[in-house]
Amino acid sequence: MYLDYFGFTCDPFSISPDPHFVFLSSRHREALAHLLYGTQSAGGFVLLTGEVGTGKTTICRCLLEQLPENTEVVLLWNPRLSVVELLASICDELHISYPPGTLSIKVFIDGINGFLLEAHSRGHRTIIVIDEAQNLHRDVLEQIRLLTNLETNTHKLLQIILLGQPELQEMLSRPELRQLAQRITARYHLLPLSPKDVEGYMAHRLAVAGGRLPVFPPSTIPLIYTLSGGVPRVINIICSRALLGAYAQGDDSVSPEMLRTAAREVFGATPGRRVAKRGVMIGASLLSLTLLGTWILLGTNFVSSIDLPAPATREMISEVTPAPAVATVTATVEKITEQKQRVESSMEPDALITVSAGEGRPLPEKPVETELSPKVEAPTEAIAVEPDPAIEPEDPFEWIRTLFDESGDETEYHTLFQSWGVQYRSVEGISPERFARQNNFGLVKQKGSFGYLRRLNRPALLRLTDLTGKEFSATLTAIKGERVVLQSGTVLREVTVSALVQQWLGDFTMLWQPPPGYRRVIIPGDRGEAVRWLARQFEILNGREAEAHKKYVYDDSLQADVRAFQASEGLPVDGLAGPLTLIRLNSRINSGQPQLERIDLALEER
Repeated sequence: MYLDYFGFTCDPFSISPDPHFVFLSSRHREALAHLLYGTQSAGGFVLLTGEVGTGKTTICRCLLEQLPENTEVVLLWNPRLSVVELLASICDELHISYPPGTLSIKVFIDGINGFLLEAHSRGHRTIIVIDEAQNLHRDVLEQIRLLTNLETNTHKLLQIILLGQPELQEMLSRPELRQLAQRITARYHLLPLSPKDVEGYMAHRLAVAGGRLPVFPPSTIPLIYTLSGGVPRVINIICSRALLGAYAQGDDSVSPEMLRTAAREVFGATPGRRVAKRGVMIGASLLSLTLLGTWILLGTNFVSSIDLPAPATREMISEVTPAPAVATVTATVEKITEQKQRVESSMEPDALITVSAGEGRPLPEKPVETELSPKVEAPTEAIAVEPDPAIEPEDPFEWIRTLFDESGDETEYHTLFQSWGVQYRSVEGISPERFARQNNFGLVKQKGSFGYLRRLNRPALLRLTDLTGKEFSATLTAIKGERVVLQSGTVLREVTVSALVQQWLGDFTMLWQPPPGYRRVIIPGDRGEAVRWLARQFEILNGREAEAHKKYVYDDSLQADVRAFQASEGLPVDGLAGPLTLIRLNSRINSGQPQLERIDLALEER
């Protein structure tokens, strides 16, 4: 209903598991690293637990994409099965034949064992994934354990991955299931997103959906975290309802009150308040137990007159009893670190960004003379002006004070646009994002390291802090080895990289030129003018001749070009052509755009 209104190409907050929207936070990547280690060990069980909606199934899907082709996978999404039904389901998934109507457990076990031995002889591994495993009956869990008894001298022939809610940990801690618990080679408890991850999660989904306006202002992100508790599914539900409210009221963005209203409509009392009430009850119960224990230790005669907590209270108390180390594995730290690094390098999203390149209407496109982006002659004076102090000032913090004094709403974006040859004018009712769109630019807002900023090699507006912690902005206009040039208003200062990093919050805003027809992140399967432009850039970059009358589509070949380019440029390798990938691609081909460091492209390619 609101997709066209906000310029989305698809629903940014659908709860369907669309792989294009997969966002792996640091916690998700760590969980995936543990699971990858577990699946590559000698066998046994791998355990992943987490609250409802935290992303367990998403991690499982990412894991399956990482498994080698010689892996046979059984997916069981409905765990409410009897022992016979479970074994029959496994046989069905592995295409193991059995007599129709048989209820003999031995028949199923013999068939499964025969399959495992034959698969092992061919160098294949077999993994069974069971979702919502907290619903498994104890007898079924015991039968699953017995299935893993078949093994060689060095490897078990079957591996089991259990996904479930925190109750699964409690189940596995019972004495009757201790044999199964001892076979868990990797375990991880997935927590909700942190406040920082919520910001990245929101930006990623909005960018993939082709959002133009900053629909959720930065001031709403902390509230979204508070209302949702950092649970991705709850974030999606609240934000979807809030977008509907903004659409109904004819607003361009979501306000804090809209978010609170959305949370009340969806959940009654807001999730945060429910959690708070539950915390008070648990805290009161724990206090009662503490007092009770104190009286017992003191040997007072009051104990005989005190009733023990009711069963319902005991259940609440058990929920806060610390579980066994949920983020540890039996593997060595070195192996886990190696797996984690591999996952981070292969699964990192292209950019956790807010892209503002329009408002749901086509971008105005200036005529182009070639297949390349329009070349912008950067005014050399914008970045060639010598800073006032040629050497370090006696006062090492003088540069902070002078830049802070010159900063303000009127000058914040002036230098950034000036570096592209555009005179920025602050007009009431026209945001910097809209002004950028009117001048055929997009605006990228992101967090990153200085090294990442250096690789992008574009002037950027940085968020800094003064000595009292107050925030202000200055534009990074040049990099000179281990020194940088910053400008605020008419004041320029040259400082060391280390001095800048100490005062920089990690946020930056950057202008870029979207290719013709660009509406959102370009993904496999896309067609159109933006895809044609992307393909032509790689034809030029790789010295290939363009095919006449070719219908360009983002196919496997083009995705391979994108991945190879991302790897060569030190970007996250995900095969998606987002703003940061396109910025680097423009840098390699269109040397007329402004740069922080002047680089000879011919020398760069040698």
